[in-house]
Amino acid sequence: MCIEDERFGVSACPGQEIRIRKQRKGCGEMRIALMTNNFKPIVGGVPISIERLAGGLEELGHEVTIFAPTYKERQHMAADRYTDTETGDMGIDRRTDTETGDMGIDRCTDTETGDMTADMHMDPERNVFRYSTCLNHFIGGIVLPNPFDLRIEREFREHPYDIIHVHHPMLIGRTAVYLSRKYHIPLVFTYHTRYEQYVAAYTKGLLKMEHIMPLYLRGFLRHCSFVFAPTEGMREYLTDTCRVWPEKVGVLPTGIEKSNFDTDYGTDQKIRRQYGAEHIPFLLTVSRMAGEKNVSFLLESLALVKEKYGKPFRMLMVGDGPDREALQRQSLKLGLGDFVTFTGAVANEEIAPYFRAADAFLFASKTETQGIVVLEAFAGATPVIAVKASGVEDLVDDGVNGILTREDREEYAAAVTGFLREFCAESDRMGIYMGSYVSAQGVGRQKELCTESAREHTGAGVDDVCLDNQTESDTSNIAFSDMADTASGERPAKQCGETMPRRLSCRELSRNAYQKGTLYREEAVALKAVHYYNSVIAENAMQKKRNIRLLLTG
Repeated sequence: MCIEDERFGVSACPGQEIRIRKQRKGCGEMRIALMTNNFKPIVGGVPISIERLAGGLEELGHEVTIFAPTYKERQHMAADRYTDTETGDMGIDRRTDTETGDMGIDRCTDTETGDMTADMHMDPERNVFRYSTCLNHFIGGIVLPNPFDLRIEREFREHPYDIIHVHHPMLIGRTAVYLSRKYHIPLVFTYHTRYEQYVAAYTKGLLKMEHIMPLYLRGFLRHCSFVFAPTEGMREYLTDTCRVWPEKVGVLPTGIEKSNFDTDYGTDQKIRRQYGAEHIPFLLTVSRMAGEKNVSFLLESLALVKEKYGKPFRMLMVGDGPDREALQRQSLKLGLGDFVTFTGAVANEEIAPYFRAADAFLFASKTETQGIVVLEAFAGATPVIAVKASGVEDLVDDGVNGILTREDREEYAAAVTGFLREFCAESDRMGIYMGSYVSAQGVGRQKELCTESAREHTGAGVDDVCLDNQTESDTSNIAFSDMADTASGERPAKQCGETMPRRLSCRELSRNAYQKGTLYREEAVALKAVHYYNSVIAENAMQKKRNIRLLLTG
């Protein structure tokens, strides 16, 4: 017998820990299709979001297939796997699709159940269906997918899916609409990108795409049973600008992996030593090096920070993209050669220590719907200094877990400079940069204290923190004066009968950032997705019954 979780509406078996344990067979398992225009090896917000959602759903016992384009680096993965009856080994079926010329999907038959499943041990991409591409290289290394690959529909004919979750409105988005209609599968969509701003960054006003994209998006959204927004701000945009019915929009952020919350600072210290930041402030940004990410603005602001601060600091630029070389030249031209280091891309599974090692995370993008890297910085107990924009301002509480500014170089530089001065003053008082302490060890201990304090304040360990709107809302409005452990120990000053809020110390900002990050664990996000999926499937079934009754009654 199955019961319903009161909080999430997810079916679960008696005696089962719903937050972590897998659901058992027969208790609401679903076959879910996640469809995307880009995925690994591309490093970006959408691929990361999809991978984490898939991982959380599989942890709950659901069967997930990610439909993603083929890249040169992954072509050897796009092949049918089968069991060799003579040797018993898993081999590669060399059958080639005569219509596309590409290799097929990795599928094998479960000998116990008879179900078609992906091999769980031999294939690191066991749940990925690689469809063909039209161009192997497109904008910024992203490929141009071929949404007309006939193998996609064949997969849907052979393996009925309960729900389609598409992550782009164009290209594969149109394929998702077609499959949803033909096979009567509910279609949901995640709005990841401010497309009108994204295309404007590349077209520079040509073709007026910033005006065309909202119109196209409205038409696409009419075909969707439900729409996910990563933040409340984006939910309002979808309802107000894109005219989606409020009841058809829900907030589903990108989840954060457990590894991001680790507190082993040995690797963090090595990173600081590697980049010469043992005894100086260490700043970080993680971004695709492209125009829409506004990295050039960061460099121009850092040139002003160099003048205002007047002391050494290290800024690490992590990421790759079409503008990387141009940005490196700009950095040298601004005299930042001794202050800024471009690392290139860092694998997602290796990025967490970088966030923990940094003293502050700098972010200037205005095209984000959520900003995964902001949450990853929070998980590393790292405050964020960001340009105020949609998506980001839903995460960064100005003066609580970070600092928000206008897109003004002077204002942004002043915020960074003020943080550096405050941080170094605190660090000096704690013996981190001066005296007999090793700097990185001191920073690590400071962050460790922050994370310990955050756990104490939430009243639970990280594994016990779950995502829900009430918890998030309550956390964002906490009065931190009772948690204060400031260097000055000053209380709010009174002027004209009013209480002036005390500026939080860097340590408090770090602690609050970590606390905010715990609200976005990937397990909690997956549970919330399942709740929405179940609701959409139930509504779709009811609609079918209504349509049948209308048909019979004439």
